[in-house]
Amino acid sequence: MNRKVSDNIPEIDKEGYREIYILGILTFLLMFSVTLIYPVMEDFVMERFDVTSIAETSLFVSINLAAHVIFALIWGSTSDKVGKRKIFIFTGFLGNALLMFSLTLAPTM
Repeated sequence: MNRKVSDNIPEIDKEGYREIYILGILTFLLMFSVTLIYPVMEDFVMERFDVTSIAETSLFVSINLAAHVIFALIWGSTSDKVGKRKIFIFTGFLGNALLMFSLTLAPTM
């Protein structure tokens, strides 16, 4: 048997790559929006919400990122079971945008 390793690898059409690129760009934008606060964390969190501890300020971002990891696993598994991945991705991005915007309206932390 003179089979090549490449005989077993399925071809991915250009549409498959397009979706991967779009998801990569959207994920970058999501994480960029989450981490954009780092340079102004002291101004935004400590002064706006009257927080005096650096540890509490760090928790502000740490909890957000931990929740992202946990719920990415939960909602990713759910979207795979339901089979409606695009709807879950769109809803996740929309929900994140609304919650980030709501931070501007919050009077206290």
